[in-house]
Parts: sequence; C-alpha cells; structure tokens
Amino acid sequence: MLERIKLENFKCFKSQEIPLGSISILTGLNGMGKSTVLQSLLLLRQSAEGETIKSLKLNGRYIKLGNGQDVLYEKAASDEITLAFWENGISHSYSFAYNAESAVLPLKDPLDPALAPQDSVLFGNRFLYLSSARIEPQPDYHTIDDPMQLENHEFGVNGEFSLQYLAEHSGDPILCTKAIRSSQPGARSNSLIDQLQLWCNEISPGVSPRVVVDSLRRSVDLTYDYREGNDRSGTYKSVNVGFGITYVLPVLISLLSSRPGDLILIENPEAHIHPRGQRMLGELLARVAASGIQVIVDTHSDHILNGLRVAVKQKHIESSNVSIAYFSQSQNNDYAHTVVFPKMFPSGQISEWPAGFFDEWENALLDLL
Repeated sequence: MLERIKLENFKCFKSQEIPLGSISILTGLNGMGKSTVLQSLLLLRQSAEGETIKSLKLNGRYIKLGNGQDVLYEKAASDEITLAFWENGISHSYSFAYNAESAVLPLKDPLDPALAPQDSVLFGNRFLYLSSARIEPQPDYHTIDDPMQLENHEFGVNGEFSLQYLAEHSGDPILCTKAIRSSQPGARSNSLIDQLQLWCNEISPGVSPRVVVDSLRRSVDLTYDYREGNDRSGTYKSVNVGFGITYVLPVLISLLSSRPGDLILIENPEAHIHPRGQRMLGELLARVAASGIQVIVDTHSDHILNGLRVAVKQKHIESSNVSIAYFSQSQNNDYAHTVVFPKMFPSGQISEWPAGFFDEWENALLDLL
C-alpha cells in the first residue's frame, strides 16, 4: 500500500507530504492542488510503462501537462522537480532536471535497481484510474482488442471499456467481500452483475443495467430496465435514461470488480449523482477499501464524505484506515498552497473543520437568518 506522497517544486507545491490510507479523500477549493497529487502518480506510471524510469514524460496515455515550464513551482529555488512515494516502508524518490521547453524531463540520478518499477503497485497490473470525464449515454460503445488489457482491468481513463468487462465477467464473484450486499432485498448472488444491480438501485431505485457485446460491430450495447416488485419494464437505451446513471457506471464496475491489492484512483465519483446516491457511493468506497483495495478519491462532495463517516460509525471500515486532506490557498502570498489533515474518529466525527471545508451549507443557512 502507498503510505504517503511527497512533492517538491511541482506545480503549486514547493514541498508537501500527503499521508495516505486505505481510503484517501482529497478535497478543497478548485485549483488548490488535489488533482496535482493524482497527477504526480499518473506521471510516474506513464513514465515507467514497459521500462524503468529514465525520464518524466509529461504527455502520455493518462495525462498531458505540456512542457517543463507548465509543471515547475512558480518560485522554485532550484531547477529540479522531485516526486516521491513510500510503499510498504520503502521510499521511491525520483528527481528530474528542469527544461522549460521539453515535455520529457531526464532523471537526474540513475535508478536504484532495488526500486525497479515492477516492484510497486503503482507500476504493475493492479492499477486503475478513472478521470472525471467518463463515458456518457450513447448508442453503443467500442470494445478493446487485447483481452489481457481487460483482464488487467485497464478500462480506459474514461471507463470506456468497463462495459465490455461487465459483459464478459458478469457472473464472476466479486472479491471485495465487504462490499457484498447479501442481506438486501433482491440479493441473489455475489456475482458482479447481481451486486452491481443492487448498488445501482441505491443510485436510481429499480434500475438494472444490461450489456451485450456485438462481436461483428466490435461494440457494446447498453440498455436499462426498471423493476418494481415482480414487475419489469421494457428495455431503454442509455440515451433515454438519466445521464448520471451511465456516468457513474464505470465507477461502480471498477470498484466492484477490484481485487485485494489493487490501487484505484478516481476523480469526482459523485458527478451527476443526486445527494442520496453520493452518500451511498461514499459507503461503497469505504467497503471496497476495507476489502484490501487502496482507493484515492478527488472529490467536492460532502455527501461522499458523510457516506464514509457513516461507514466508519457502522464499522464497515476502521477510522485509522481513513485519510483526509483539505487543500487551500496559502496566506503568505508565495504561490504556495497549504494542506490540512483532519482526523476521523471511530464515531464518524471529524477532528477539525477548517474554513472552507464543507461549510457552505452552514454559511448559506446563516445568510438566510
């Protein structure tokens, strides 16, 4: 498991460490550095694919950040960017030489063979990343040609291949055992499709997704039907069903198909989902993390946080396995940003609520007085 990250002279950070847990919540105002934390991991992964890290590739399969001048801290005292993380007590630190006009920054020191990329979950085949721009309702979806990519849960940064995985693995038992809703009405088995339907029902009551692969057209058809008691509606194409249901589907599939030892990064899982659905998504994130999967989430949703808090109180996950980081603007006028780390207690209560940390509801109520 990744235990912490350290960034030096990278984007908005002069020097910053971020502790991580089984589930890590990154939150704060827009432009304060949440995405920068995820980007540091994505840069290292895309720079190491198929080889040891020899340089930092700013533009690749996960993200495209431009040239060196786009990622150096504004008031950096040296022409060196360092990205580091600790995993199972081992430090992995990489320093890169700055070049303003280059999209490839060379590694300053040779890589220690003991820290080869394949030794870390960040560089192996137990990694999944979903960006905030995910698949939308459309007539059909493309399939992936390489079956090994699908087996390794490479669903695409937009989750575009998650539907094909669902079609081909719908009967597989889920391995994130604490996410299983076996006591819920309608629960039939621990299979991926049955558990997906139960969690989808928390987003939109009665909804049931159905996927079919058309091998001739090399596409996947996504439809939905609705259930009320023993009655079932006709099928509806995704374009005729609520936008948010399809938008969240890759998140649900990715979480429920995860395996102990996986590392999952998700941006804004709450997008286009109503508050109750967001809260239940927070509970699912907690249950998956409690099953041995590390989850790092960038979110603006207090409902996601509250779902996590309830999961802690209901003992679905230990509070010690939760990490929260709140990102805000430094008051020193030095282009730096600051990070506060509220602690979560076993009761689900939080140790501190700095200004701007999910306090807008109270602020609005005060304005109404």
